[in-house]
Amino acid sequence: MESEINVGNDEEKRDIVVIIRCVVVVIVGVICVIGNLLVIRTLIFFKYPKIPMYVAIGGLATADMVSAIFGVPYFVIIETKNGKLLTADWCKTVSYVTDVSMYVAVCHLVGLSVLRCILLNDRMHMRSYVRHAVIGSLVIWAVILLMNIPAINDSSKDMGVCIEVDSDLKAGTERNMWLRLTFSYGLPILVIGVVYILTHYFSKKFFAESYSRRERRLSRMVTLLILIWAVFKLPHEITGMIAFYKFRRAEELMLEYLQNPTDSDIPQDELKSHMDLIKIDKIMECISVIDLAARPIIYNKFSHYFSRSFTEVINCTSCQNNQTPKRGYRKQRSADSNCTNVTDVCHIEAPLNASSLEKFTGSEDEQINNNRICKDVAHPEPDIVDEDTIIVLSRDDTGQQLPSSVI
Repeated sequence: MESEINVGNDEEKRDIVVIIRCVVVVIVGVICVIGNLLVIRTLIFFKYPKIPMYVAIGGLATADMVSAIFGVPYFVIIETKNGKLLTADWCKTVSYVTDVSMYVAVCHLVGLSVLRCILLNDRMHMRSYVRHAVIGSLVIWAVILLMNIPAINDSSKDMGVCIEVDSDLKAGTERNMWLRLTFSYGLPILVIGVVYILTHYFSKKFFAESYSRRERRLSRMVTLLILIWAVFKLPHEITGMIAFYKFRRAEELMLEYLQNPTDSDIPQDELKSHMDLIKIDKIMECISVIDLAARPIIYNKFSHYFSRSFTEVINCTSCQNNQTPKRGYRKQRSADSNCTNVTDVCHIEAPLNASSLEKFTGSEDEQINNNRICKDVAHPEPDIVDEDTIIVLSRDDTGQQLPSSVI
């Protein structure tokens, strides 16, 4: 009776753990899909500085969204043991799409590190790399899609789960696992490290104060994206490799026991250690997908344009186009004099103040002096505008528009 109660308690605990894992992964998937849809919406419908870093973010957001759309349902089906919902074609599709999106995301992270180097060391020509970034992103997608086509037939369905065809614990499978680990994690980390070292070396010729706040913010954004990806992916990669070798060792001991049952005992310790490691690997798998949900949050935190797009959707103000610009100020020079007036560019007409009344009602000498000085005492010059402020000019004022570098 007590054994039945213990078995029931163990099953309840396992069910609770499965529910928690599924809830975490589903929440991550929802945040990833919604957040990256907002990112793509911003890149399509918003006017933003044309810099290659936003192009790479668009490619990365697309890869993350595709990975979540296909990977999250498969994870829930496997965890809840509803393998009857799977088919061989579905297994092939999920395996192909998730592998492609994983490699594409990694390549775009490497590309972001290179673009960060360009941002900090070749600021004057940053916009000229937009075309190169678009071509590079398309090439990454095309090459990885084509290279993974032969691996489509390697997946199939067996016993309610998707498996790799002709996979075993021998040297061939071990080689494939090491190749996957190398190209999905090891080699990208190495390339990113080299790029960061070169960036630090080349940027020594610039003072730290010479970088604008936007450049510093974008640099921190790229660094944080790479760190979160590296930190959350590493535990799952390590536990996956250890679980492979543990399982192979347990299988070897079981074969020895079956061949000589009288001379050896059942490797209970090895089997228990392997089962515990599988549980840890499943937990690490849940943790490894958190970076998919973290990336849209980082975009929102470190980019004014993504933040404004997110705020419009959350506050349901996307249809109110007149509320999107932020009021800014600029200096406007008179065409027939050398004086400079501070003018609100959103509202050209301003009420008369004390100095303007003196200008029109004073004596002739006072009018001459006012024309020379032409200083607005009641409205002092405002502080310098943040570089993220969007300057909205009058449609008729085409000759006084600010250069795009101000934004």
